[in-house]
Amino acid sequence: MTKQEYAFKYGEGQIRFALDPGLVAGELRIKEYPPIPNAVSAIREAIRKPIQSKPLREIVRSDQTVAFLVNDPTRVANSHVFMPILLEELKAVGIPDKNMFIMFAAGAHRELTGAEFLERLETWHDTCAWVHDYRYNPETKKRFRFVGAPAPRDISETAYGSKVDDKLKKATVERLLPCIVDGQKIPRDVVDSAVRRASNRAGMEGWEWNKTLSIACALFRKLNEKEGYSMALDAERKARDYLYGRLLAAADCMERFALVTSEKKRDTNAARLMQRFADRPCSTWKTIELSLIPYKARLGGRAKKYQDVIDNVHSMFDPPEDYTSDKKLSGEFLLGYHCQREALKPKKDEPKSIEDDNLVEE
Repeated sequence: MTKQEYAFKYGEGQIRFALDPGLVAGELRIKEYPPIPNAVSAIREAIRKPIQSKPLREIVRSDQTVAFLVNDPTRVANSHVFMPILLEELKAVGIPDKNMFIMFAAGAHRELTGAEFLERLETWHDTCAWVHDYRYNPETKKRFRFVGAPAPRDISETAYGSKVDDKLKKATVERLLPCIVDGQKIPRDVVDSAVRRASNRAGMEGWEWNKTLSIACALFRKLNEKEGYSMALDAERKARDYLYGRLLAAADCMERFALVTSEKKRDTNAARLMQRFADRPCSTWKTIELSLIPYKARLGGRAKKYQDVIDNVHSMFDPPEDYTSDKKLSGEFLLGYHCQREALKPKKDEPKSIEDDNLVEE
C-alpha cells in the first residue's frame, strides 16, 4: 500500500515523513480565510466596538499600570500591526509610557540564537541598503559616502520631518524594530510618507533633501524586495516610473551643469517642479523639457551626454501610452532619478556643484 507523504514547516525548512493511510484517523486542516483588506481599521473597530463588552477606553483608567503580553520571534502574530493601535488607545485614556510594559510570552519556545539574530540583521542591511552621503566627518569637515541601511531614527525623520514629535518618532522606531529583528514587512505608510517628502524639496536644504531622497529609495527598495532593484543604474529597465525618474535626473543634471558653469546658484526647473512631476509626469515633463532649450544652446556639445540619455529613455517607453499617461508616479521614479543622477555625476575635468565638491568617499 502506498504511504501518504506529509510535510510540515519547521524553522527555515521542513520535516517530511510518510504514514500508512490505515494508521491515519483523519486530518485536521486550517480553514482558508481571505485576508482582511485593511487590518488596522478592522482592529481599531474591534477595540472600539467590541461584541458584548465595553470599549477598551472604558475598561482602563489613567492611573492604572498596563502590561502587554506579546509573542516572541518564533511565532508570527503581527504584533507590529496591533501594538501601535493598542498604545494609541491607552494613550488616549491618559496612561503615560512609564506605566506601560511589554512582556514577551516565550513559554517553552526556544530562544533566538545569536546566529539567527545576526542573520536577520544582515538581511535587513542587505535588503534595505542604498547609497547615502549624509554622514559627516568632523575632522575633514566633509560628508562621506556609504552603502547600508538607514537607522530607525533617520527613517522616522525622513518620513515625518526633522522636527517630528518625540512620541511619533518613538512610535515609528518601535514599529520598525520588528522589521529588523523579526523580518516583518516594513510599514507601507512610513514608506509612502518618505516618498512624498522626497518628492518635494520645498523647505529643505540640499543635504537634508539628499538624505531624505536616499533613505526613501532604501525604504521603497525594501518594501518591494521581489522587484530586485539594483542600487546602480539599470539601463535595461523599462518600467514607466523608473524611466520617468531617469528623464527628470537627466534634465536636472543638464540644467545644474549649465548653472554651475555660469556661476549661478538657484534651483533647477526639475527641482522646483518635482512634486508636480510626481503627480502629473507627462504634462510636467513637457514644461521641463522646453525649459532646457536655452541651456542646451549655452552648453553646446557639452550637453550631448545629457541629451543622449533623454533620447534613449524616450525610446524605451513601451507601450507609448506609458509615456503619454499622466498617471501619478510611484516611489520607483525616485530610484530611477537617483541612479541616473549618480551615473551622470561630473567627471574630473568638469565643474562640480558645491554639493559634489563637499563629498568624499571613505
